[in-house]
Amino acid sequence: MTRAKDISKIVTDADLSGTLDVAGTVTAGDINLSDADTPTLTLTDTTNTLTTFLQSGNSTAILGTSTAHDIRFQTNSTNAIRIASNGDISFYEDTGTTPKLFWDASAERLGLGTTSPASLLEIKATSLNRDNGIALRGSGANDVLYMYPSADNVATIEHLINGTTNTGGVLSINPQGGNVGIGTSSPNTKMTVSTGVNSSTRTFL
Repeated sequence: MTRAKDISKIVTDADLSGTLDVAGTVTAGDINLSDADTPTLTLTDTTNTLTTFLQSGNSTAILGTSTAHDIRFQTNSTNAIRIASNGDISFYEDTGTTPKLFWDASAERLGLGTTSPASLLEIKATSLNRDNGIALRGSGANDVLYMYPSADNVATIEHLINGTTNTGGVLSINPQGGNVGIGTSSPNTKMTVSTGVNSSTRTFL
């Protein structure tokens, strides 16, 4: 086993076997670790005992921490992805400041525009229009079903056949049969509408 302590110089050619412990700085063109038993590169910050490792297993490569700390992926020193120690995952917008796509690991929920999704999938709109809703696009480039909040206390579902203007297409509900209820969860005709006033209903055959 070869050990090196307090290295702060340039390493040109060195073949080492066993474990190498380094305190200080090592500058090298390439570092190759080879072993039949999961070779591992371990980095430890002794201030907070944060340990990060890169490991090559028999069939799996692992990048992670062996301590209860987060992992962040950055480009140009800007946050792109953060994996918290509890399994939550955040995907950041271009400035690396605010997570816009968030996976809540314990609740098993996905949030878009929110880090506290209350449903399996929650999308929080920044404004009330089509651009901040959900679009399901058909095989035709301009055949789109939109679902979005269009005003306070108003939700809109619309089918547009030209994508951007206001030419509506057919909107089919239960095309395979069955009843449709509005204001009721137990429709007894093709369409049952409950007005909510004195329990009155209207039925459509």
